Amino acid sequence: MMSLNCRSCGRLLTRWWMLLKSQPARDVHCFRKKTPKAIENVIFRTCDSKQRIRFMTSQPESEKFSRLARNWWDEDGEMKALHSMNELRVPFIRDALISLEIAVPNTSKPLQGVKILEVGCGAGVLCEPLARLGASVLGIDTSDGALAAAKMHRGDAADLSELQYIDATLEDIVGAGTLRFDVVVASEVVEHVDNKAEFVTQCCDVLKPNGSLFLSTINRTQMSYFLAIMMAEKVLGVVPDGTHDWKSFVTHSEIKSYLDQGNAQIQRLEGMAYNPVLNKWTWCKNTDVNYILHAYKIDDTSANNTEC
Repeated sequence: MMSLNCRSCGRLLTRWWMLLKSQPARDVHCFRKKTPKAIENVIFRTCDSKQRIRFMTSQPESEKFSRLARNWWDEDGEMKALHSMNELRVPFIRDALISLEIAVPNTSKPLQGVKILEVGCGAGVLCEPLARLGASVLGIDTSDGALAAAKMHRGDAADLSELQYIDATLEDIVGAGTLRFDVVVASEVVEHVDNKAEFVTQCCDVLKPNGSLFLSTINRTQMSYFLAIMMAEKVLGVVPDGTHDWKSFVTHSEIKSYLDQGNAQIQRLEGMAYNPVLNKWTWCKNTDVNYILHAYKIDDTSANNTEC
């Protein structure tokens, strides 16, 4: 099957995004409610009817997270560990961008003007706090249920007017050919995609030169099998049973090789430890289970610098 590379589709996606940016929030919301599947229809309308779109995330994976949709925003439910992880990953992203002088310190909106793409955004658990820090956030996912939950929770909140969601894949964004972001976030996603190498390199492809990629995932070690599979899913039920496949976890060396292909370098890598009793994440030196990293795309003057 083929990736989306139709230039006309790319132009349509770009025009759609620019339209969203130019409209008042309530009009944008009305547009989405009126056409729940409009994005795919607009993007793919001019493509050859025989062309098939290759989704990196398998259909069973997408359906699995759709089934969990009604629980996404229950902070004491099955997704509570994901919510509490924000206590680490949000400041991790904010502080890294401040250190690069992309974000502004000592203000309530340090990410003002920063354009962020979150790939595999789910119901927007991470999108919302980033948008509240002033960022212009585009969340993409292929789970209808998760996106519906995301849009419902966002509602018409004034401080989330720069947060948009579309039903699209990373390939769709790459296929547009003109969208570039200051930041790409892929948190707890790469372990659920089929082609991890291509996924990471495409995350780099949609970054502007000197852009930042933030990625969190689970290492493939004996310790991660015991803690993330046996204890978290089978014994304690911290996450729903079957959420993860240990064989799909990703080692540091694998991530580094993928980033090398995307012309990006790791700037910082930290381990995270979860206490299920307190529902609390803390930083730790051990990266054998959960880890988060910040990678920096090396400036390439030949890159397409068109802004989204």
